[in-house]
Amino acid sequence: MAHDLSNLFSTLASLYEREGRDGANEAVTALKKATTSDHSFSEVDETPFLEEFETAFATNPAPEAIAVQDVLPLIKWHYAGLEDGRIRPEIARHMLTAELLDPDGMIFHPTVRVGLFMQRAGLNYVTRNHAAEECFIMLAGEGFWSTDDGERYHKTAGYVIFHPSMMPHRSETREKPLLAAWRWSGDIGWDQYQLKG
Repeated sequence: MAHDLSNLFSTLASLYEREGRDGANEAVTALKKATTSDHSFSEVDETPFLEEFETAFATNPAPEAIAVQDVLPLIKWHYAGLEDGRIRPEIARHMLTAELLDPDGMIFHPTVRVGLFMQRAGLNYVTRNHAAEECFIMLAGEGFWSTDDGERYHKTAGYVIFHPSMMPHRSETREKPLLAAWRWSGDIGWDQYQLKG
């Protein structure tokens, strides 16, 4: 049976409209176009990390998290490692990314990347940077975020975490996983992604 993700796209567009940056506005335009386009998706065979998703959804989720929960069986998740090994397997195998809109995603878009990110509990996703500007919006669970290897700040559902181009940043989970929306704008290629930690 085929379904659509229009409510999820609409929800993400509303979240990024509040951000107020040019890159966010570009993502909003792409998401709204996807909302009105004729796309349908079949259920995936299996959702990895299902227990972690259930834990995140039970940990003070943002109201918008229900839009993800409702279509979880339709979302194509993959481990967040790059094929060239820049993200070490012991890190990559504990994170999932869903690329909803981008050059390689569920819906093609040439200039923005918009997706979802799941980081399992107990993982230090070490310092990294990239050319794209990036914005995470926490949807459920909790995490500890820092920039330039500075102090780690506890973030829960509703928090917006913005990284300008090439800003070193890291995310750490402890007892709970985290689920976030994410977007990349500007130079969205992976060629300048660097894991520094």
